[in-house]
Amino acid sequence: MCHIIALALTNAKKGDFGNGFAFAGANAYRIDKIISVKELIETLVKEYMAVAIQRPMVTGIPAQKRLRFSPKVIKGNQK
Repeated sequence: MCHIIALALTNAKKGDFGNGFAFAGANAYRIDKIISVKELIETLVKEYMAVAIQRPMVTGIPAQKRLRFSPKVIKGNQK
């Protein structure tokens, strides 16, 4: 049984959804594109920083520490 599931998941990974299987959550219908993890993190940081600068009390993080989380700093930490 496990072999059949593994084969179906492998087929889906290869894009063969006719012979594959994929899981989706309750909000899957909201997805309009697939992006990389890198792009997702950059977008989240950018949106967070926009709110943090405009409304510092929302984040609960003091301004000095909050400014350390800029996208430029995160990109610099990549190896």
